[in-house]
Amino acid sequence: MALLSNSILPGLVVHILGDLVFFTVVWPNDSTRPLVGEHGSDAWFWVHTAQAIVFTALALVAFTRLAKQHMNRLAQ
Repeated sequence: MALLSNSILPGLVVHILGDLVFFTVVWPNDSTRPLVGEHGSDAWFWVHTAQAIVFTALALVAFTRLAKQHMNRLAQ
């Protein structure tokens, strides 16, 4: 979004809205998810950790490819 709009403002708005929804709607009503610091880690904790690692790696690949394409366009 930042590359296409030449601004970080669209991404900032999306991030703020996501945080607002999570912290006002989801988190206060999620008593079924215990804190890892108090109850230790369970299988879901490790599933979500693996997901975060995999999707971070995929995002790095995608953003690297996007940056190369952008640099190629600028060079032309």
